[in-house]
Amino acid sequence: MSPYDCGSCGACCHVFIVDVTDYEAASIPEEFLDVDKHGGYVMGTKSKNQEGCGECAAHDGEMGVSSRCTIYEERSVTCRDFGSKSDCDRARYRAGLPITKAVNQ
Repeated sequence: MSPYDCGSCGACCHVFIVDVTDYEAASIPEEFLDVDKHGGYVMGTKSKNQEGCGECAAHDGEMGVSSRCTIYEERSVTCRDFGSKSDCDRARYRAGLPITKAVNQ
């Protein structure tokens, strides 16, 4: 569980390339998937930055204001396992959001 309020963050949905297994891809709508240079599935993005990362195609909301995953029940294990304070701090730093005291501390 994230130490931050995920519903008002969304940084992780903007700054990481999310790998998706073949098994997971079978339950994720095709319009949300891309294929990487090695032929594996990744979550698609609405736009990309210079690192090849961008807002996840399944993200709905505005980073730092409101955030939700439109495929929450089908999201990848990468997303399910994300959420330690160091994960969140890294995402927030890369997204340009302040690293604040966690709400659960």
